[in-house]
Amino acid sequence: MSKAFMCILALLMFSLPGFVRAQHKGINFQAVIKKPDGTYPSAIGLTVTLQILDPVTKCVLREEEHSSKNVSNGYLNLVIGDASATTPLGKNPSPVLSIPEVMDNRKQRTGLKCVDIHNNVVASNQTYIPSNVDRRVLRVRLNIQGDDVVADFNMRAVAFAVNSEMLNSKTDTDFVNVNNAKGVTQDNVESIFERYTNLDAILNNYTKLNSLLGNTNGAGNNLGVNITGNAATATTANSIAGGVNSLLPTQTGNGGKYLKTDGTNVSWETAAGGGGLTQVGINLPASVFTNGADITANGKVSATFTNQNANVVFAGPSSGGAAVPGFRALTASDIPSLGWNQMTGVLSSEQIASHTPSFIANGLVMTGATGVAEPLVLSPCVGVVKSTLATYSCAPLASTDLATDIIKTGHIENGAVTDAKISGTISSGKLPVASGTTDGIINQVAQSIKGVKTFIDNAIFNTITASGNITTSADLASTNMTASGVVSADRIKVANSSAACNGTTEGSLRYNSTKKKMEYCNGTDWTQISQGVIASLILGAPSSAIVKSGPVTFDVTYGSGVDTGTINLTPAHVTIAGTATAGCSVTGVAGGGTTRTVTVNGCTGTGSVYITIAPGTANSTTGDAAPAAGPSASYLVDNTGPNAPTSLVLGSVPNNFTNSPTITYTAATDVGGSAIAKHQVQIKKTSDSSIVKAWADHVSGADISGLSLTFNTNYTVEVRAEDALGNIGDIASAAWTTIDDPCPTNYILVPALAGYTTQDFCVAQYEMKSNSGAKSEPAGNPWVSINRDDSRTQCTNLGGKYDLISNNQWQTIARNIEQVPSNWSGGAVGNGKLARGWAANSGAYPDSAGAYDGWTNSAVASSTGPACLYNTGANACSSTGTHLYRRTHTLTNGKEIWDFSGNVWEWTRDNYADLGVNPAISAAWQEIFGLSVTNKGLFGPADGNLKSNQGIGQAYGTSNGAVLRGGNWSNGAYVGVFAVNLFFAPSIPNTDIGFRCVFVP
Repeated sequence: MSKAFMCILALLMFSLPGFVRAQHKGINFQAVIKKPDGTYPSAIGLTVTLQILDPVTKCVLREEEHSSKNVSNGYLNLVIGDASATTPLGKNPSPVLSIPEVMDNRKQRTGLKCVDIHNNVVASNQTYIPSNVDRRVLRVRLNIQGDDVVADFNMRAVAFAVNSEMLNSKTDTDFVNVNNAKGVTQDNVESIFERYTNLDAILNNYTKLNSLLGNTNGAGNNLGVNITGNAATATTANSIAGGVNSLLPTQTGNGGKYLKTDGTNVSWETAAGGGGLTQVGINLPASVFTNGADITANGKVSATFTNQNANVVFAGPSSGGAAVPGFRALTASDIPSLGWNQMTGVLSSEQIASHTPSFIANGLVMTGATGVAEPLVLSPCVGVVKSTLATYSCAPLASTDLATDIIKTGHIENGAVTDAKISGTISSGKLPVASGTTDGIINQVAQSIKGVKTFIDNAIFNTITASGNITTSADLASTNMTASGVVSADRIKVANSSAACNGTTEGSLRYNSTKKKMEYCNGTDWTQISQGVIASLILGAPSSAIVKSGPVTFDVTYGSGVDTGTINLTPAHVTIAGTATAGCSVTGVAGGGTTRTVTVNGCTGTGSVYITIAPGTANSTTGDAAPAAGPSASYLVDNTGPNAPTSLVLGSVPNNFTNSPTITYTAATDVGGSAIAKHQVQIKKTSDSSIVKAWADHVSGADISGLSLTFNTNYTVEVRAEDALGNIGDIASAAWTTIDDPCPTNYILVPALAGYTTQDFCVAQYEMKSNSGAKSEPAGNPWVSINRDDSRTQCTNLGGKYDLISNNQWQTIARNIEQVPSNWSGGAVGNGKLARGWAANSGAYPDSAGAYDGWTNSAVASSTGPACLYNTGANACSSTGTHLYRRTHTLTNGKEIWDFSGNVWEWTRDNYADLGVNPAISAAWQEIFGLSVTNKGLFGPADGNLKSNQGIGQAYGTSNGAVLRGGNWSNGAYVGVFAVNLFFAPSIPNTDIGFRCVFVP
């Protein structure tokens, strides 16, 4: 392929509108061939070879030659699949596939030959198994003015169109044509078939219908025979004529019978017994008889009870259910339990037999102590008994009322008689004590026995007849306490705390106030009374010295004398104390053997915390309870943030919009006892508190870089500290104002981007216009047909700080655009598509989503401004439209740039050889994400996985010297803010190429 026509290949791909030509059963193909010098060639009698290839291995599905074709001013027009074309056998499969067969994704193709770009066969006898969404590749070959031209085109949309023409292998004669004049429409056809289904069920199935109606006398009674008029009147007429009787079983000969069903069949039946009550489902008991006719004229039943015996009741069966009720004898269960005031009169003994006293409340006659028969009235005298049987007053029982023959063993419940209910003295004869018991009866004892300790627990008090309190040793004379009840002698002897131990005091007890111990005299010396083995325990130190909330653990260790089986330490035994107990709780006690671990957690205060252990959490081997433990050592709880840093000072205002002033301050101090872990800085826009830089770690004296600030705007710096426990401290703040806008009119500020630019710069907001030099302004068309070096000269002529945009500056802007959510159709970075601007082309460009444009532009935008913000049709624009065709992009600082994608290609000042492209990019359009890491860094987005169907553009290789970016008015899916074209030499001007200047403050 000649280098002179390398541009033809590129531009040929940009100008492919394809559609199905039904009249030829082929595909109309049109293209414009343009030479690099901007001229359009003409030629006659050309032979054009078309190959339709599979998209995977480039095997030939169909090859055809079109002879005697003319190209006029670059315009080529032919029909793929035209009958006049020949299909040579050299590369075609056998038999040759038709266009519908080529496009059919339902069938695999075998015996194929695969070719390279030079038409050499690289594989034979291949098989192609298409997926249901496979496209096809159209390869065009021709020689014009001595140069070979080969171009590949994506035919995905054409494949769908042909499939639609095929109508899933049906022809146009397989379908009914719509005829509105005769009423042949979709709605009418559906209505007819819906009514036909119902009518067919009536007319064509008349045999079943007659059977249901009971008609058995032949076809003369068929419903179809009797229909006249339209369907509605005929159906109504026959329904009325038949009447309801036609729907019932035959009635002839069935007079006086009733209609009966067994759940399956219906039949006429004769009522037995002349229509008595039993025949209609009413069974009467023998105790009921009917008067006169069983059923009266109005349908009522008149019945009465027969004569019955006395003392019987009419009741249902005892088992319930549906049995017939009847008369039976009265039983006890027929009488409910009655209160004492619900019965009157006198009941016989037979009537109260087997009933408890509580059942009968009145009428009980007894003979009292006076010998007079009087009723025993159970009045509401609660808790007392009657003083005499004669008067039955509510008075306490006196001792005189208790004759020996009145109250006997078992007549008084345990606990029924209390001290308050006994007056006077009861002799021992009236309250005998059962022999062999250990519990004596103490008469009128209203005093307490004090000071009886463990050492006399086994003493037995038999019978104490003395009255009064036990206050002196005389009250414990041997006559009052048997010898068997005394531990050492005939009494318990207590000595003065200073008494000497000798024969006189032997066996005595005393309290040693110095030792705070009980001692006994063994005859020669006072000896401490043994307390057994003590179950000691040790409360360990906290597991942490300082925490935010916990958990903190304490080990509790029991001594060797403990009975491990009795250890029962629970959270209830633990008390949390200190100055920061808010929220604290014991969340667990775990462990085994002689050690338990107590866990404290959830503290929300600030201060100290310690614990204590209550006594009784275990027993020793001798039964002694474990003592209390604690308090433990304390630990600190810190839930309070540090103080604010002090002495906050901002340095001088930078001469850019990406850095803050230096930020200097004195470190904060912590309130709760923790160490300061770090300081952090946040930057806000002062006017609306919007966050420019979220909280980030910072060291005093440093600035914050990577910002996107606005000129002449107030910003606030906030500084805070964080302690080792994560508590956030108070904030110190200071403000500064950025410098004025350093950019010339109609230039916008671009924040620097590490790796590409070292400082902010200004870029022309619009593509340069020719107006007494290069101007960034909306009016007019872009300055095109100017080579790269002349473009750079026009920029530098504007002043010493102006220049043509570089590739790195282009990348800085493109990647900035990539990071702004509003530039994406989905409203989030990477979601949807970036706007492509003025670049629409309806040809089959390699957009894997199949979203081709609906029109093709043939010129630059007619104007620039709000009224022409969107490309809305071929060379047409509007103030509203689809996001994909919007001509502006927004930077992170809110600035807006026009036509950074589409309208015209734009020169950059770099030479291809100076960029470090590695490896070289091939001479074909390709996805940027498929380039090497180096080349993606030179030309690609930050997200290396983005594709051209997301609006970023594609890359075209070779190494002719210049670097073009952005794309032109009709490049379609190849266009985007990252699009790059390396084909052109810097010395060749072109009507598709313009330029953009930059200004570095």
